[in-house]
Amino acid sequence: MVCISDLSGQDIPEGEQVEVRVLELDGLSQPVRLDASQTEADRLRIEARPLALLELLLPDGSIERVALDAEQFKKAIKGDADEVMASAEALSFPSAQPEPQTRQRGRRQRSESAASGSGAKLDYTAPENAGIMHRGRVTEAEAEWVRNNLDEANANRARVGQSAIDPNDEKEKKRYGF
Repeated sequence: MVCISDLSGQDIPEGEQVEVRVLELDGLSQPVRLDASQTEADRLRIEARPLALLELLLPDGSIERVALDAEQFKKAIKGDADEVMASAEALSFPSAQPEPQTRQRGRRQRSESAASGSGAKLDYTAPENAGIMHRGRVTEAEAEWVRNNLDEANANRARVGQSAIDPNDEKEKKRYGF
């Protein structure tokens, strides 16, 4: 099965797939899972900065969560930030972070509203969508449909402005099992 990176749109070599869990992001209503290559994950690590994750309990009782660059947060504290942190009152409450779960094979199904920016998830095994290029995995059902209905799959691609599937192209061979 071919897996395509949600970050770059490129094929991910077998054995190099990394699951990226986006826990919080402006505009994101729930955590989501993305596929990426090991190289892309390494690049994310290099670009990452240490953060201070804070919860602000406001006078009206509301709670706001903010993330700041860790060094910037330490500079906002008068005096030695490490000493202030060491002498601060410790809190204990359940973590707001989801517990790690055992990964199941295949891509998790997302709700209709979380599936794409347009709000509708396309079923790429359906005859009207099969063969259209997309991020994520090409399922065996989709690949089989494309192999058995190449003209219709190419018509689907043409309808959305994509180039036709060439069964002799190495990427297409790998993607659809020609």
